[in-house]
Amino acid sequence: MPGLTPSSPPTPPVPSEGTVVTAPIRWQDYQAELAPPWLRQGAGEAWLRGVGDAKDGLELRLRESVKARFPAEAPLDALTRIGGDRGGLERGITETEAAWRARLRGAWDVWPWAGTPTGVLRALAFAGYTSVVLVTGTGRAHTLDISGNVVTTLAGDVMPSGFWNGFRVLFVSPLPPSWVPTPPSNGSDEVNTLRRLVKQWKPGHAIFEDMVVVQGNVWGFPSTQTWGQPGLTWGGTTTIWTPD
Repeated sequence: MPGLTPSSPPTPPVPSEGTVVTAPIRWQDYQAELAPPWLRQGAGEAWLRGVGDAKDGLELRLRESVKARFPAEAPLDALTRIGGDRGGLERGITETEAAWRARLRGAWDVWPWAGTPTGVLRALAFAGYTSVVLVTGTGRAHTLDISGNVVTTLAGDVMPSGFWNGFRVLFVSPLPPSWVPTPPSNGSDEVNTLRRLVKQWKPGHAIFEDMVVVQGNVWGFPSTQTWGQPGLTWGGTTTIWTPD
């Protein structure tokens, strides 16, 4: 009616100090209470409580199945399916369970970065690969700072082709301990996982050239290295993984 404003919903009463809050009644007990007196004894009572116990179990499974939809409440083995439903968000090899649950809850904050250097680098960082440089055909090198923000610098001459929309992923020191002195093979499960992550998060128009493991000082990267630089010893090695 004119002149009236909606009232706020009533606030449920808060139990005062010392108030005993009883637990919800079980179906096992409720089933027996509903029965007539003559059925609440002997075999009749046992049958009633058996039916109620079945209902208690069904209710428990129903509650657990609903909780399995939510990252904060789901059992650990359900998180992989939740990650699949939210665009294939896999758990990183060094990611804690708590961090993975938080990332799954924030999936809608993560996916806006898909198709950008930020998205690719953060996906690799979540997977446990933090010393990564993404270089593009436009001569730019992208890295993440300690806050997870992208820092862009000049890349130098490290691209295998001249395509403006090409890019390659460099893994630089410090490398994962298992990669020293010999990185994984081109067809290993670990490298295939890295390929999948990069392809999942890269821009649709971009050409994924390859992935390179840089060990030591190599010509062309970083661009700040110059010939004759004091204390700089050339002779590093690279391992190249194909995009497919």
